[in-house]
Amino acid sequence: MQKHDSLTGLLSLDFFMDELDAAVALRAPVALVLAEVDDFKAITGFHGEEIGEAVIRAVAAAMDKPQAVVARGQDSEFVALLIGVDRDTAEQYCWQVNAELAERTIIDFRLRIRVKPVLNIGLAGDRDGGKSVLELLRGAHMDLKQAREIWRWRQAG
Repeated sequence: MQKHDSLTGLLSLDFFMDELDAAVALRAPVALVLAEVDDFKAITGFHGEEIGEAVIRAVAAAMDKPQAVVARGQDSEFVALLIGVDRDTAEQYCWQVNAELAERTIIDFRLRIRVKPVLNIGLAGDRDGGKSVLELLRGAHMDLKQAREIWRWRQAG
């Protein structure tokens, strides 16, 4: 089993889950962030795998902060664990990631392609250290689902 993702250098999902399990077992205040690149399949389908990989590396760089344990999931999915933080600090992390990503444009001069990736982010927190891993995952997933719907609604309007 690989400890790190070969494309991004981030932790593998298996090792990340070990870190999450350990943090929850300590009953420490934690925040769990789930993120995905919006319309990633369309990006790779239209612009190619090379651009898709550049987008993945850009997201990994934006999410990889000293205060976060970050892993890449499948395709364009990412998770981050913030230990010992309150909800405001976790939200600041999410805003910082999105702000950094908004400043990045993936460019392929050869193909004259410009891509500005957008992240959908879900956040679940446990300031008192009483939630299970499943409760955190479920809460972050529900928040991510709502973020997707809001983004789609904004795009349509």
